[in-house]
Amino acid sequence: MDSMYYLFILCGFVAVVLALEGAYTAWNSAKGPDAQRMARRLRAMSAGEHGNGATALLKQRAAAKLSPLEQMLLRLPHAHRLDRLMQQAGKSEPVSHVFMVCALAAAAGLLVTSVLGSPLWLQLAATAGAGAYPLVRLLAARRARLRAFEQQLPDVLDLLGRALRAGHAFSGALGMVGSESSEPIASEFRITFDEVNYGVALDDALLNLATRVPSIDLRYFVIAVL
Repeated sequence: MDSMYYLFILCGFVAVVLALEGAYTAWNSAKGPDAQRMARRLRAMSAGEHGNGATALLKQRAAAKLSPLEQMLLRLPHAHRLDRLMQQAGKSEPVSHVFMVCALAAAAGLLVTSVLGSPLWLQLAATAGAGAYPLVRLLAARRARLRAFEQQLPDVLDLLGRALRAGHAFSGALGMVGSESSEPIASEFRITFDEVNYGVALDDALLNLATRVPSIDLRYFVIAVL
């Protein structure tokens, strides 16, 4: 009797451990660091406007990973422009996060001015200003990231030239930039390299890069390559 009892306890313990391991594996595959990194890269790929059927497939895959609320918000006017702004600022949060932060900031501005008994015009101004503040922060982050990108670009072009002179294909040179450079330029070139690997034409992948990163110097480089 005692041996059967202990055997039952042991089997139950093993079952619990296996269940926990299975739950962790399922969570890690859906929400873990690798899954989040892949979702960010697919979302960044979908920010481009150029490409063939492969690009459309990537956009569908990226959209399929979005929540229903996120998909609804992306149907709003200018929502894709906001999504692109977040990509250019290097932010990985979804568009719904920005809407929520803006709404909370606006509500806080309205609440504070209402409690203080401020006049209506001041309440409206505080609400609008507080609601727009997260967007101002995004624009500042975008400028800082673009400035860092342009500072890295000469070294990256030199690396591309050395890789081509060493006999590497241009797509392989893009992959070298993505793996050997630092952020923010590394992630953008990794996305371009991934697009080419997914079957997007090199010209379209470079145009997508120029669309994601509004840098004049980068666009001169893309035009020279095309």
